[in-house]
Amino acid sequence: TWLGVVIASGAAAQPSAAGAPPPALTEGVEYERLATPEPTADAGKIEVLEVFSYGCVHCYHLQSTLDVWKAQLPADVALRYLPATFRPEFRLYARGFYAARSFGQLEATHAGVFEAVWRERLPIRSLADLANVYASLGLDRARFIEAAQSADNRAAVDAAHEQMQRLQVDGTPSFIVAGRYRVLDGLIGSPEELLQRVDAVIAMERAERARRR
Repeated sequence: TWLGVVIASGAAAQPSAAGAPPPALTEGVEYERLATPEPTADAGKIEVLEVFSYGCVHCYHLQSTLDVWKAQLPADVALRYLPATFRPEFRLYARGFYAARSFGQLEATHAGVFEAVWRERLPIRSLADLANVYASLGLDRARFIEAAQSADNRAAVDAAHEQMQRLQVDGTPSFIVAGRYRVLDGLIGSPEELLQRVDAVIAMERAERARRR
């Protein structure tokens, strides 16, 4: 699968958001429809939701390619992140994600947390360890811990967990398009091919919206 070759792809990989025409899709092979559509943050845009974790090495190796892809997205598409919670260490990272978001520092810290975990191999076994990482990325350590222990943070993590259950996501990275489709990653050879498949599902949703107008 693509997960086995992501490491070799590296940051030089060129995704397809504005490039080659999307491949043809077969339901049940490249994508599947969600039994119950999930509301999106902005109904005016085609939302691409990545379910990820800073503790997921495959998410880390995808991130540089995803960043390039994100920069090329057309105006009617928005990428949003949902931190996975199905393992205790993933839930810890989700607390950090929402704490950083509460300070408006999510974009500024996102790549840095991945690097701390997977390139620097920093031990992150507790909230105190995680606070050290975010402090190294410019956040005030005491305020970060306070935010990560707040009722709002717990509610955000619980909501993420509930959304994952509704989406029936059991692995990372996973992509949900428009709250209606799960992108399947079978027979994928690279992160570029995965994002080409995401592009194709986006194009399908865009065409369906045009027909409904």
